[in-house]
Amino acid sequence: MGEEKTLRALKDLVKRMREAQKEYFRDRKGSDLEKSKRLEREVDKMLEEIEQGQGEEMSERDNTVMDAMAVGESVTLTCVAVDKLTCTGCYFVGLVECELLPRRFRCSAVQRKDGKDVIFVAKKEGNE
Repeated sequence: MGEEKTLRALKDLVKRMREAQKEYFRDRKGSDLEKSKRLEREVDKMLEEIEQGQGEEMSERDNTVMDAMAVGESVTLTCVAVDKLTCTGCYFVGLVECELLPRRFRCSAVQRKDGKDVIFVAKKEGNE
């Protein structure tokens, strides 16, 4: 299952990179070029991690969080700043493609107003 999550995370990142490249070549804006280069570096880093065998560790999300929920229980997502954009530990990896998430769940510094890379960590809460 780890390989599947890694592949999905890589696919999502490559898709975002290609969209940024297309935006740049459409409008030739410096900000689009910067975004494109940043995503290219992130793809390169992820590929390097996969080659080193670290890709297996992508997203340690507890698969039972949603499966084992009883009526009345809830999940809290916490937005956590990370040093560099990564999908490792993010709740959404393997669950949904990043582009399909509402804007408030954007994780890349280039997409966020605060300019920080983040992941979303889930915590299961008790019955209310």
